[in-house]
Formats: sequence, structure tokens, C-alpha cells
Amino acid sequence: GPAPLFDNGTSLWCESLNSEIGTELPAMPFKDTQKKQLALVKECLIDINGIDACVEIVRNTLSTSPYLDKERVTRISEAVANRARGLKNYWSKLN
Repeated sequence: GPAPLFDNGTSLWCESLNSEIGTELPAMPFKDTQKKQLALVKECLIDINGIDACVEIVRNTLSTSPYLDKERVTRISEAVANRARGLKNYWSKLN
């Protein structure tokens, strides 16, 4: 059945320098890389075509924060877009 997702406290490169955003950082809790974790996905319960909207939601939401500079918002948004493309590519290969 469905498994809950747990917040590991490291979302959106919160502990990374701007220059590290988008690079392959250690992942947790199930596998040590994002690629290995993605390989665990066997079923997608969302409309994968809607994932592109997530990128704009991230960009728009982070842009309102007084604690994030424009470069950081741009880098995070681009990294989320890359991850979204990776997920879509992976999912298209499974189906």
C-alpha cells in the first residue's frame, strides 16, 4: 500500500550553498542518491503532466521570502525543474 513520506529536514537544499544547489547531494532515508531512490518508484499516483506546475509554484512561493536572494530562488527553481524532467523521463520509460 501507499507509504507515508517523511520530512527529513533537508528539502530544497536548505543546508546547501547556492553553488551546491542542483548538484547530486547525499539522499535519505531509503537510498543514498536521488537516482537510486527514484528507481524504487513503481507506480505514480499523480498526473505526471501536472508536475511542470510545481516548478512555478516553487519559484513564486520562494520569491516572496525575504530570506532568499534572487540567485538562490533561481537555482532552486531550476533544480526543481531538472528533477521534474528527470521524473517525467523515468516515468515515460516505465510505461
